[in-house]
Order: sequence, then structure tokens, then C-alpha cells
Amino acid sequence: MHYMDNISVTVTTPVIDATTRVYENAGPVTILFILGVLGNAAALGVVCCNAKTHKWRPFQRYVLALVISDGGGILASYPFAEYRYISKFTYTFPKPLCEYLGFVFMFTLMSSAMIVCCMSFDRFFATFYPFLYNSPSKGLRTNIILGIVWCLSGILSSLHLYGLGTSKNIYPGSWCFLNFIEVESEHPHATENRVYSYVYAITGLTVVTLTIVANAAVAIYFIRNRFFRSRPNSGKRDVQIIIFVLVVAFIFGSLWAPLMVCIDTRFVVE
Repeated sequence: MHYMDNISVTVTTPVIDATTRVYENAGPVTILFILGVLGNAAALGVVCCNAKTHKWRPFQRYVLALVISDGGGILASYPFAEYRYISKFTYTFPKPLCEYLGFVFMFTLMSSAMIVCCMSFDRFFATFYPFLYNSPSKGLRTNIILGIVWCLSGILSSLHLYGLGTSKNIYPGSWCFLNFIEVESEHPHATENRVYSYVYAITGLTVVTLTIVANAAVAIYFIRNRFFRSRPNSGKRDVQIIIFVLVVAFIFGSLWAPLMVCIDTRFVVE
């Protein structure tokens, strides 16, 4: 990575200002975009092609919703990041575009995290409360839950558009997010940035914690039944689904939680 000779760089501040020029290889971003599109397209194809088999049970609806949130976020944001790289960072996001990208990134991350949490609790209720879970209205219940998830994520991710906090162009300048950097008193909107960042981070960490608790309870239940109660053949299909949920939750949590912890840590340190 190369910088202009007349620009001083502070290692502890990973935010691009108006004068810093960063030359990065567009290859990784392009690969991430292609893999994201292909992965979500493959998941969408599998879910839709097997619709006659699974008959759109709640879990498959959550998978479809996750594909829509993640895939939609990629398509709505990565082209702008790609153009920023192609322009050698000479193109600067105007404020309205940065606010839009901030909303897209925040909404995609929060809605995806909540959907993964819903998938975990779907398995939790299917395991511990099967009679309540298998009610005739489970399809409608799932649709309502997804509607609530998307509405909450949309509201939480758009508060900066209504004056609570601001969006910030984050290093290397190819994406925007809520402004959790400028929270010191000398910055404009410092109080709003602090409140917004804290609310978003606490919500994210709460979602991650609930996901871990639900998955841990289900995993312990099945391990106990299969290895300590001599029921090796019980619920093979359920075990496969639970393994899938655990893998998705682990991958997403390991990528999502550090950002939320980083935001909260700034307030603890300060």
C-alpha cells in the first residue's frame, strides 16, 4: 500500500480523510463480490429447487431471507466500492452516497445477524417445544417475525438519516458506516455519534449473545441424547440442520462480534 509523500499517516486512525490517497488492489474486492453473488445465488437455487420437498418450512424461509438480506446488500453496495478502487481512490463518495452506503452496510449486517439469531431460535423451539413449534400458523408466524426483523433493522440503520449521528467513510475509503470514530467532545455531533454507536453495538452484541445461548442449548441437548442416552439415530435431519446453523452462526459471529466489541471498547477506553 502506497501513500503520497506529503501526507502523514497515523496508524491508530483507520479513517480516510479528504486528502489521503490510498492505492489498493481491486482484486480482493472483486473476488469477494463474485463469491458473494455466486454463493447467494447457489443458496437461492438450492432452496427454491427443493421447495416441493421442504414445503417452505420456517427454517427454509429464514434461509431465503438471509440470502435476500446478504445478497441484496452485496448488490447494493459493492459496485460503488469497486468503482472507488478502479478510480485509484480519486473518486470521493459524496455525502448522500456515503449516507446511503452507511445504511446499506448497517442494514445488511444487522438484518443478517438477526436472521441468523432467528434460525438458532427456530431450532431451539423445534427441539424443546415441538408442539408449540408445529402449530398450523408457523408459516405465518415466521413471515411476521421476518417482517419485524427487517423493520427493526431498517429503523436502527437509518437513524443517522434523521439526525442521530452521522455516517463516516471508513478506511480504505471504499465503504461507509456509522461514525463511531468521531465521538470526542471536540467533534461536531459527537454526542449523537456516541449514542448511535452505543445503541447499534449493544443491539449487535445482544443478538450475538442470544444466538450463542440458543445454539449452545440445542447442541448440548443433542450431544446428550446421542452419546449419553443411546439415541444415535434420532433426528438425523434435525442434526444436519443444527450443524448448518452452528457453522453459519460461528462464521457470522466471528466476523460480526469483533466490530461490535471494537465500537463498545472505544467508549470504555475513553
